[in-house]
Amino acid sequence: MRRARLMFVCVAGGVLAAVASLGVAHTRALPSSTPKFADYPVEVFRGSKPPLQLTEEQEYWRRTYDDAREQEPNFAGRYVLHGAPIGCCGDVPIVMLGLDLSTGKPIDVDIRQGDAFKDCAPRYKDRAGKRVRAAYYYRAESRLIVVTGAAPGDRCLVEFFVENGGSLRLVHQAEMEPKA
Repeated sequence: MRRARLMFVCVAGGVLAAVASLGVAHTRALPSSTPKFADYPVEVFRGSKPPLQLTEEQEYWRRTYDDAREQEPNFAGRYVLHGAPIGCCGDVPIVMLGLDLSTGKPIDVDIRQGDAFKDCAPRYKDRAGKRVRAAYYYRAESRLIVVTGAAPGDRCLVEFFVENGGSLRLVHQAEMEPKA
């Protein structure tokens, strides 16, 4: 349970504040044009929620989608992003599920997750000297999602995605520098 709590974090400030708190100030060439939550504003959905519309394959996750439907939007105005463990015990991978509260339909959250979503190597530390963990940062009133975590080649990345019509598009990526 602790792992899931660390992985799904909503950040109240801008991306640069989130980046600073992660110690991502140790990234290569993090320009002033780095995306910020305020750059992608969206109005938060407050309407009535239609019934779930699940495919046969999505029925496996019905309980998770039922729980998500009871929540308020937490991403891009009308979506609930929700992490679900794959497996039953120990350090299991997490899959990110998304539900559009305005339609009752699940969305494809096409970002690193499951076995591809891991903490950075121990040599990557934040400003407090703690290891950089795999995490998602998002807000209800913004279409931006920030993902931190390990990447192939023993790298540690910060990736910025923007939601558009139920899909996520990578708009910026920065590689972290190891901290001694």
